[in-house]
Amino acid sequence: NALLGSAYFLRAYRYYCKTLGYGDVPLVLEEITQPKTDFYSTTKESIWKKMIKDLEFAVQHVPEANEVNRGQVTKAACKHMLSKYYLLEARFDDAIRLTTEVINSGVHKLNNERFGSDANVQDKDVVWDMFRVENKSLASNTEGLLMTIDRYGTEGNTSGVISMRNSGPAFGQAGMIKTPDGANGLSDTPGLEYGLLEMYGRGQARIRPSGYSQRDVWIMNGEMDWTDYRHRTDNGNWVTMEMMV
Repeated sequence: NALLGSAYFLRAYRYYCKTLGYGDVPLVLEEITQPKTDFYSTTKESIWKKMIKDLEFAVQHVPEANEVNRGQVTKAACKHMLSKYYLLEARFDDAIRLTTEVINSGVHKLNNERFGSDANVQDKDVVWDMFRVENKSLASNTEGLLMTIDRYGTEGNTSGVISMRNSGPAFGQAGMIKTPDGANGLSDTPGLEYGLLEMYGRGQARIRPSGYSQRDVWIMNGEMDWTDYRHRTDNGNWVTMEMMV
């Protein structure tokens, strides 16, 4: 039942993404073993009801995070996914009940103390610790409801976690930023006096954040709030493009 519940979670997660992205989509509940071209769409509301039924089974049988290996589906992840489906059906009280159960489970809680690889680095904080790749799957990261383990040297990895490469700007590309005399203004060559590569990674800008996430959400009373721990620039939690130039 635990294995079946975990599979139900993975399917429900994908149908959550599909139905919110495309609306009505084909609902496939059996293994397809030969070519098939006669798919037809199922209403998203019908899909939601099926996924809710599956997830209600999952929350009864999938173990808590402290009872499974990191990377396996957890009870809290199932409850969180189910609560999101409840919200789709405007079942607000049910969603509140489930998320409250996760909060009060004794397994998960907000991290408020330093931990992990840089725990002794004085000018950092717990937000910095939470976003270090090597800290993600530590037992001391009690906020993690579901871990995706994808690292170099592990069986089945797909090149590891490359957050900095995906989200960092492609500042090292020749000709992108020039000095007044026409020379390249920034470089991602390693070992330079100002080690931008070592500090920020070799970004490819595959992820383009919106203006809202970069600026608008951080404005308080008409002023940019630089005191929010998630938005601090004095310790490296947040970096603006202007800081790199």
